[in-house]
Amino acid sequence: MNRSLASLRGSLFRTRCRLFGRRVEIGDGLRLHGRLEIRGKGTVIIGRNCSIHPVPGNKSRYVTLHTNSPDAVIRIGDGVALYATRFSCKYAITIGDRCLIEDASILDTDFHSIDASREDPTYEDPNRCRISIGKDVSIASGSTVAKGVVLGEKTVVGPASMVTRSVPGNCVVLGNPARPLKPQSAAEER
Repeated sequence: MNRSLASLRGSLFRTRCRLFGRRVEIGDGLRLHGRLEIRGKGTVIIGRNCSIHPVPGNKSRYVTLHTNSPDAVIRIGDGVALYATRFSCKYAITIGDRCLIEDASILDTDFHSIDASREDPTYEDPNRCRISIGKDVSIASGSTVAKGVVLGEKTVVGPASMVTRSVPGNCVVLGNPARPLKPQSAAEER
């Protein structure tokens, strides 16, 4: 889809959200190259000049922003590109400016306990579960960012990684569970 049509679709989506009084704020310049689904009674804030895309070649995989409680807040910074990313938020998820997130899952809750009752987890709270992703972060396809994770600025998460612990800035992580790649020594760089 060309950029002009995506900008028009973004403008119409933004207007529709304003008219129907949803708890959604969208900055100028939203480009919708694919479907964007926002559900729940929480708040969703999308910054300026963001772009929403399906998985290339598969329009059935699209961006979902789900808030699972009225107090939930998903905040997306300026210039963020989302490709079929799935957000599920019970507490708070914050995405910094200029991030690229491709076909990943970002979840700040386990949804239910793992015992037979499947009740709300008693071990979760907003301070331990919120997710914060810094500016200029790239998260590759098939990755999951779990509750309580903080990703520092300019972090790169490799494909199919499971991020369960916080990661400092300027770091590349990969694997399940995601671990920092070892820095190359001077001899290896030659």
